[in-house]
Amino acid sequence: VFNQVLRPCETVTVEFDAHVLEEGDNINIVEVNAESEYGDCSDDDTATVIAINDTSPPTIEIVKPEKALYLFNNKILPFFTTFIIGPIDIEVSAIDAESGVNHVEFKLDAFTVENDSSAPYTWEWDTFSLFKHTFKAIAFDNAGNSAYDEIVVWKFL
Repeated sequence: VFNQVLRPCETVTVEFDAHVLEEGDNINIVEVNAESEYGDCSDDDTATVIAINDTSPPTIEIVKPEKALYLFNNKILPFFTTFIIGPIDIEVSAIDAESGVNHVEFKLDAFTVENDSSAPYTWEWDTFSLFKHTFKAIAFDNAGNSAYDEIVVWKFL
């Protein structure tokens, strides 16, 4: 949102980012409206966006838990594996500079347990679980590309 006082007859240049999902030329109409003490004014213009297909997957990393001992969501000390006692918040970092992250899918032992469409990407694992599990996070971008990260954890309670 442009929020600045303009002088009469002042020219304003508006820059914006456009994410286009289809490759090729796309024409978009840009509308600018302004209010002043001299009255309202507006202008329409067109902009041609030449889109290049996004073929790069997003980057993803499971940030928490890491290889450590966790007791009721608190990291106690580094450990040779991920060992969790009680509930824990799973945290994932996902980034896509080209078309943006659409959502992150959380999987526990191949079963989808959560879909998160806004950062920060988190899931609270508060169900009773015992023994060894595989946790996988998959990031999908707006162009349909995906990438994943996974960890093996030991969980009790």
